[in-house]
Amino acid sequence: MHRTLHGVMAVGIGIGLMALAHLSPSMSGYGTHQALGLPPCLLTALTGITCPSCGLTTSVVHCLHGEWLAALKANTVGPFLLIGILTIGGANLYGIVRPFAWGTVVATAWFHRVVVCAISALFLAWGLRGFW
Repeated sequence: MHRTLHGVMAVGIGIGLMALAHLSPSMSGYGTHQALGLPPCLLTALTGITCPSCGLTTSVVHCLHGEWLAALKANTVGPFLLIGILTIGGANLYGIVRPFAWGTVVATAWFHRVVVCAISALFLAWGLRGFW
């Protein structure tokens, strides 16, 4: 059962990354997700202020195209998000060979610390966005 779930997750991550790699990053620095049929950011549409996650898709697409400085400019957290996605994909590939339950990983203290750090970094980058 775990092998199947790991395989499905690994394939899903691979398909998602291939879809992102075929996108062209938005010139505005955010909004690339709209090419996938998703709506524009509601906060930006209503207030003109970008939200903490604005530019993440654009940043990841820049990374997949090898444009690291543009990725950091779109959203500083984007390259780290891609590293996290690749790590989870690799863990799922490993899980096909040596099955493990994601529930045990998610329940660990280090996982919670990583999530708190990632969310904190997202908001910190958002707060500093106007300075660079």
